[in-house]
Amino acid sequence: TFAPYRKKTDCFALLNFASCHPPQLKRNLPIGQYLRLRRNSTLTSDYEQAASVLTETLHRRGYPDHIIRKAKEKADAIDRRKLLTTRQRKNSSRVTAAFSYSPLAQDIKKIIYKYWPILSDIPGCQELPLLGLRRGKSFGDMLTHTDALRVKKQQSPLKGFHSCGRCTACHLASKSQVERFPGKTYTLDQFATCNS
Repeated sequence: TFAPYRKKTDCFALLNFASCHPPQLKRNLPIGQYLRLRRNSTLTSDYEQAASVLTETLHRRGYPDHIIRKAKEKADAIDRRKLLTTRQRKNSSRVTAAFSYSPLAQDIKKIIYKYWPILSDIPGCQELPLLGLRRGKSFGDMLTHTDALRVKKQQSPLKGFHSCGRCTACHLASKSQVERFPGKTYTLDQFATCNS
């Protein structure tokens, strides 16, 4: 039988709910923790014991009761055998966009989704984009100079938009210096790829 293992030195350093992290991350962290305990527990009694410790820890870290309760109920409802099977990932043709996290990230996401239908005539833009957040700059990043270690990139003599050759959106890229949209034409004076 398997039971969740915890080191004696474990200090339950879960993310504090008051931290400036994306709200969806803070809402989904408890369910992920409960599912991990459920997957690692052969006996229901081991799971319940570990889950009560986790519940107490989440309370101490400032998580609201309704989020903890909902996460526990969701984990309890899933069959353990389902958690032990490997999920097949779906290949998505959705456009993916990543931007740095800020407290305004949710507002930016709403604006993009609100006006996305304007772009739906462009091939590959029929579905809403998949928006991801990367870590924003911390004070440490801003105060530490790493320019001495950075090698300056040489500017490409090519101009315009070109495919990177490594992503799912490459086949949608038009390799040109001029981009035309309904009623507008743009000339790209710099080299850009899907990863720019």
